[in-house]
Amino acid sequence: MASRRGAGKRTFGEISKLPSGRFRARFTGPDLIRHGAPSTFVARMDGEAWLAAQVRLISRGEWQPPAPAPSAPTAKPPTIAEYAATVIGRRRLRPATVALYEKLLRLAIVPAFGDRQPSEISVADVTAWYRSMNATPTQQANAHGLLKSILKDAVEDGLIATNPCRVKAGGQKSRAREIEVLSVEQLDFLPGSRSRSPPGAAAARRLVRAAFGRGAGAARS
Repeated sequence: MASRRGAGKRTFGEISKLPSGRFRARFTGPDLIRHGAPSTFVARMDGEAWLAAQVRLISRGEWQPPAPAPSAPTAKPPTIAEYAATVIGRRRLRPATVALYEKLLRLAIVPAFGDRQPSEISVADVTAWYRSMNATPTQQANAHGLLKSILKDAVEDGLIATNPCRVKAGGQKSRAREIEVLSVEQLDFLPGSRSRSPPGAAAARRLVRAAFGRGAGAARS
């Protein structure tokens, strides 16, 4: 008398029990590719019924390989305007910092790069944009620092390979115009420095000369 295990030995396909307790049915088709049922089964007999249906289709010449599952549509990469909002939204920032970032985005970053994807911004683009703000050094430094931070996140998120913000010392603030300090001799040659000097100008010049004189004497000693 054949054992129950021997009598139930499978000749087509296979059924395996998953850790979840459900059953998975698979078989090798006429195309020599292993195919699985579109879903798992609660009971083993349900998997066996599915395999039996595949055998009937193959024997009648009606079996067709299952159509490949439709691939999910590729998500379009976000623009700088969209991605900046995401980056700022996931950071823990003070309200004043958020307000500053929103202002920088509105005035400097979005007008230049808002509709571009991070991968569409080059080093040359950032450099030209940075130089266009030379007249406003504080905004220039803050806007460059914010854009660099946003694109650093884009690198970490796999949107770009490298950060195009490479302006040397781009985050440092510099004066838009250096202040030139006049010497005592130059003060004397200013228009109206003598006869048309305002009240107190002569006294101011004497104080400057005295200060310079004391400094020179200290240096000689």
